[in-house]
Parts: sequence; structure tokens; C-alpha cells
Amino acid sequence: MMKLTKTAALAVVILLAGNALSATAQSLDGVWEITAVIDNGRVVEPTQVLMNYAADGRVVIRGQQVELSIC
Repeated sequence: MMKLTKTAALAVVILLAGNALSATAQSLDGVWEITAVIDNGRVVEPTQVLMNYAADGRVVIRGQQVELSIC
């Protein structure tokens, strides 16, 4: 369970860094594609992201809830 929480935090940080929000943005709700993961200073290869972080390469954000498909 720790890995999922760590992954969710990483994904949100990456999304925020990769998608600059305008001053009028209200939320991050929606389906987001994971474009990169940096885990403890190490860049994770895209194939490893699909195998170990999110099977479909996406993150779903609804309010304060983050969902990853890990199957």
C-alpha cells in the first residue's frame, strides 16, 4: 500500500509540474496521462511505469481522490 501512496504523490507532483495551471483553473479533476516518474531521484523508464506504477499509464483525479490502475 505504501508504494501506491508514494506513486500517487509522485504522479500528482509530476502532473502539476508538467501542466502549468492558469490563475483561473478550478481543479485537476479528470483523466491524466503519466508522462514521467522520478522515484527517489531516479528517472523511471516508461515500461516500468506501466508495470509498476499504473497499468494504463493514467491517473484519475476526482476531488481529493487519486486513482491508479495497477492491474
